[in-house]
Amino acid sequence: MIRTILSFLFVLIINCVFATSAKATEASFSYEIDGSEVTFTNTSTDADQILWVLAPGVLSAEASPTYDFEEAGVYSVCLYASNNTTGAFDYHCETIEIVCTVNASFSYETDGLSLTLTSTSSGASAFMWSIVGLPLTYGESITIDLPTSGTYTICLTAFDTSTGCQANYCESIIALSSFFTDPPIAEFSYSISPSGYTTFTNESDNSDNYLWVFDDSDFNSLENPTYTFSPGIHNVCLFAFNSFTGEYDNHCEEITVNCPENLAGYSYNVDGLSVQFTSTPSAANSFVWNITGEDPIYGENPLITFEGTGSYNVCLEATQTSTGCSDSYCESITLVEPCIADFNFSVSGLNVDFTNASTAYNTSSWFIEGTAYSTTDPSHTFTAPGVYEVCLTVENTFFDCTNTNCKDINIGGGPTEAQGIDIYKVLVNECGGPAGRQEAVFFRLNETAVDINTMDVSWPQNNWKGLCDADSKIAEINAGNSGSGQLLPPPADGILPYDANVVLFSSTTINLSAYDIGSISEDTYALFQCAGPLSGGHLPNSGTGEHILKISFDGAEGTVNYNTAQLSGEGDGDYLLYLIGEYPEAKNEGCVLFTADTPIGVCGLEALFYADFAAAGTITLVNASTVSSPMNYIYDLGNGDQLSVPNSAYTYAVSGTYEICLTITSLIDDCTDTYCTSVVIDIPSCEITSDFSHTVDGYVANFTNLSSGDYTDLYWNFGDGNISYEENPSHNFTAPSTEEGYFVCLSAYNVDNGCVDIQCRSVVIPPSSGGKDDGIGLGGSSSGKRDEMGSDNEAAIQQELDWSQNPLQVRFDYQTDELNASFKNTSSGKYKRVLWEFGDGRYSHELHPTHTYNKAGSYTFKLYLFTDDPNQPVLLEESTIYIFD
Repeated sequence: MIRTILSFLFVLIINCVFATSAKATEASFSYEIDGSEVTFTNTSTDADQILWVLAPGVLSAEASPTYDFEEAGVYSVCLYASNNTTGAFDYHCETIEIVCTVNASFSYETDGLSLTLTSTSSGASAFMWSIVGLPLTYGESITIDLPTSGTYTICLTAFDTSTGCQANYCESIIALSSFFTDPPIAEFSYSISPSGYTTFTNESDNSDNYLWVFDDSDFNSLENPTYTFSPGIHNVCLFAFNSFTGEYDNHCEEITVNCPENLAGYSYNVDGLSVQFTSTPSAANSFVWNITGEDPIYGENPLITFEGTGSYNVCLEATQTSTGCSDSYCESITLVEPCIADFNFSVSGLNVDFTNASTAYNTSSWFIEGTAYSTTDPSHTFTAPGVYEVCLTVENTFFDCTNTNCKDINIGGGPTEAQGIDIYKVLVNECGGPAGRQEAVFFRLNETAVDINTMDVSWPQNNWKGLCDADSKIAEINAGNSGSGQLLPPPADGILPYDANVVLFSSTTINLSAYDIGSISEDTYALFQCAGPLSGGHLPNSGTGEHILKISFDGAEGTVNYNTAQLSGEGDGDYLLYLIGEYPEAKNEGCVLFTADTPIGVCGLEALFYADFAAAGTITLVNASTVSSPMNYIYDLGNGDQLSVPNSAYTYAVSGTYEICLTITSLIDDCTDTYCTSVVIDIPSCEITSDFSHTVDGYVANFTNLSSGDYTDLYWNFGDGNISYEENPSHNFTAPSTEEGYFVCLSAYNVDNGCVDIQCRSVVIPPSSGGKDDGIGLGGSSSGKRDEMGSDNEAAIQQELDWSQNPLQVRFDYQTDELNASFKNTSSGKYKRVLWEFGDGRYSHELHPTHTYNKAGSYTFKLYLFTDDPNQPVLLEESTIYIFD
């Protein structure tokens, strides 16, 4: 090698002596200094052999060598160039001054997201580390915890503090969290209720997809599912998958479910021969009451009227239907004949003879016109005609029973018998709901005071259950009343005054919003039938035949007849309205399900949702249903499509009116309910045309917006990584383009309806003319060279390309920052509207949206482009994005 180099030097020297001055070979070079290291670049012309003299005794034949001078100083470097064909040669020398001898470099190690950096620099005494997005860090060796997985550019600046010299070195590394490097680990915990309803909490690591196996038969892919087990021992397995590594792990546990204790139990309250039973709160939801010699009675809190006095063995069997667990409780109940105050009377002028008709008493006392009587059957002469209240109180001292009965008596000239009851309004609304719970009767007492304890009602297809207290329901109704009157509870003594207005509801669970009773214009007493066991039906509102509704008290009654054949063609949801002296009228107010005080045997569900409008054609469905157990949700969107997520978004492709129905179904007992509403979808036509022109002056391009239509914003993409939102921007390109030019796109869009139109063109930036590269030769100078370009070729480069036939292509870019993602639409061609589907059930019509995911994982996102082309109305492109928290 040395002999070859010396021979080359000899040839160069000989050529140097004998060569003519008309040589064409020219030696030149450039260089860059980095600390003590210098990189040389050969720029010689018409030379096919070169030799570098980098330092005394240091030669190189490389085209562009790099040499470390190691120490500061002034060095002479020469390049010898020759042409072996022509025999021409030239050389060029330059003086290199090395001031700094610092060289920067480092090594690194990663452990998950923990990064250790160690400087391997030379000539340095201080070190500064720079990582985009993180604070500067100092030290020869450092350890940093990176926030997320990804690619990081790390730069080290090494300093020589004695001379002030510094050097830089950058390198890109990839750091991955344990999700990308470690195998998945399946783990879970759970909580279980007495009914077997179990909530699972997924505690797996390094996994993003899951499969639960319950008792080797039922499967679930939710992250944190719920499941209802029957009593017994159950095996549950969780499989945790890592979609990045393709690995999985599983974990199984046995779950034991015991039957709840004390499902059955009750208390009771005796009122004569009627007993109100109240079951003890428990996890049971089915109740059967058994009394010796009687048919079973069903219901949680029944009111039972016994046939006579004596001792009864009452057993309650309570069952939890979801698990099959049951329990029973029995108690002996003794009933004695109650004392009941009652009397009859005979009027003759101002004289009245009273006859005690009470039962089960041994003492009695009368109070008549301010006078007290203790005799059994007193007579009394009133002072003047009028209406007087007479009260009889009886007592059974052996059974601690006291009862009082007061009656209004018309004395002198007035009628002496009860004049009856006027029924002036009857509401019948079956509505597809529970039988016997949706009727109301309005009546007025005709100068007759009555005792509600003697009340009896003959409901067609609905057994009379007796009266119940409902003060809370009365307060609820009064709270929403807009009239001048109020609903009143019955008087404490149970006596309704004559001329009183009264409304009788068929159940305490009635929902008045189902009826057109109007505002309460005058005070009205409210009576509520006990819900009781559902052994009867409801007041008929369809079919044929005459029906009779009768309300009676002791000495007073009212009756109304109606024939449902008059309602031919009507059905559930109708109610009948009866007014005194008028023909019955049928109306339809639709159905309203009950939402309060729902008894056992009724699901207690109410399907409800709201439709919020987003961008054009897109609605957000917000679930507002009332539920009592895990639900299955199905939205029927009115166009054949369905959704199964409670809170969903959907985009219609065609304008129109759609009926959307939500059906909810309990996963425990198959109860179901449906709610429907109509929405009007109006997708505006996109009347936007994007267009622009431009001129070029050197590296500066001036753009003029020529777009038309109802756009609100502009977005310029200059094709070199820079953008602008200006109307007519100017942009300075930092380098000339290729022959194809920079791909510049203008997007004109409407932020209100999501419409967009994009126009793209090629903008050619030619190289600047008149440039000159100067070089310094040893003992002389040489001129820099440039390529010459003919006028025809230059005109061809500057000619604008025609992009009017540019095909429509779906393209995009995105960036992530923890749970946040920024999407950029870089599609080409003409389209009218965009839709992004982020892969987590949410959408956007923005041109360049940002989106925040709820949790880490992999998501398949999609970009749709909508066009006016009937042969290609929609284009779609999708990709997978990885989100790390």
